[in-house]
Amino acid sequence: MTIDHSNFGKLFPCPACVSPPRQSDYLQSVCNLTAQERGYTFRGWWPNTEPRKAALRECLDALASKGWLTLSGAFGSGKSYLAAAIVNESLARKVEARYWMVSSLLDHLRDAYDPKRADPYSNVLHDLVNCPVLVLDECHVWSATPWAMEKFRQLASERYRRSLDCLTVWVTNLDPTDTAQIPAELEFLFSRMSQ
Repeated sequence: MTIDHSNFGKLFPCPACVSPPRQSDYLQSVCNLTAQERGYTFRGWWPNTEPRKAALRECLDALASKGWLTLSGAFGSGKSYLAAAIVNESLARKVEARYWMVSSLLDHLRDAYDPKRADPYSNVLHDLVNCPVLVLDECHVWSATPWAMEKFRQLASERYRRSLDCLTVWVTNLDPTDTAQIPAELEFLFSRMSQ
């Protein structure tokens, strides 16, 4: 472009960098939802009882305010559906969101130590810590080896520190207020969940 061109000195976004289809494709590629879960929406949630209406309100409020949200209840009560709907709603708003089963997430972190990987551990952890919306399902069902506990605590603590900027959704079958149910190695997490 020459100095006398009408666009000289003006800033323009790179079309390849901000193109909505590319951004949407990227967000979908990192969200970690299955094809079925990508169809879970708040519109598909049947708020036919007061507890289900309250759960929907809590999810919508959490999307607006950030922090920590705990979805707890019996098997089959819809916790994972709502968690996936949070991710889908975030993606619809062009906000990066990721959904992980904790045991799979720990495998993913362990695999990131492989020196042959293009994406090293530090990048993977950074992405998880700084992701605007992170859903961690089955946060009470995983093998608590010393390494897994260290990494899980690290991630939970970093997300807790960023709770004003990010939303972390914890999904569990356990009642965070019932200390008799909570495994000793997870007391640190559940004590924060019930705050």
